[in-house]
Amino acid sequence: DEIREFFPLFNFTFTNLKEGILPFWNPYNFSGYPHLANWASSIFYPLNLFFFLFNNLQAYIFLKLSAIILAGIFIYLYLTSLKINRKASLFGATAFSFSSVMLIWEAEIWQSAHTFLWLPLILFSLEKMLSEKKRRFLILGAFGLTFSVMAGYTQTTLYVYLFSFTYALFRLFQFGFV
Repeated sequence: DEIREFFPLFNFTFTNLKEGILPFWNPYNFSGYPHLANWASSIFYPLNLFFFLFNNLQAYIFLKLSAIILAGIFIYLYLTSLKINRKASLFGATAFSFSSVMLIWEAEIWQSAHTFLWLPLILFSLEKMLSEKKRRFLILGAFGLTFSVMAGYTQTTLYVYLFSFTYALFRLFQFGFV
């Protein structure tokens, strides 16, 4: 999938965008298909900005590595927000970043790892919003949910939304808001 589907998809997308062409239609797959409307093309994913800074292959490699790095940072933030000590949080961040879920999905379908990596940031924002009662954490959680959608993999995005909603209800019940 990686070599035959995803890299050519990104190569087509960002070669066109760098030339100032919005790729509404991809004439190279099958008999053509609507490219911009394809969720998997993830044209509007914010981390795709690196395709404009580097060549397509370098940006693609960075995109793949960024999932592991960002997942580690976000889970570390989440674990420290739960008042877990720094060593345990660092261990948890390392374990999550290099877990089979992150590595296997990153190797096979990068969009899945990128939709999933935003979950710890969403949970962090929920925890901080409940403990500090500041709206900026609500905005941070909204960015996490939005970036999960923009990453372009429907199945894990659905899991992120369901888990986030269930977790929010559970924590709201614990804090006595429900």
